[in-house]
Amino acid sequence: DGFDLIRAVRADPSSADIPFIIISSRVGQKHRDIAQALGVNHYLGKPYSEEALLALVRTYSPEKSPA
Repeated sequence: DGFDLIRAVRADPSSADIPFIIISSRVGQKHRDIAQALGVNHYLGKPYSEEALLALVRTYSPEKSPA
């Protein structure tokens, strides 16, 4: 599941800093707490705002230098 993937990525020093945004239908505090303990950057419940998701992705995307 997604939590197992995050555990594996966080355990590897070469990928530990990759940002994670979870989108889930499980919006209860239990799942949010697990995600927070794993170091998830943001947890969005369904339904979610596409604009909010795109804004979050932009915050974690490296800026592109002008050509």
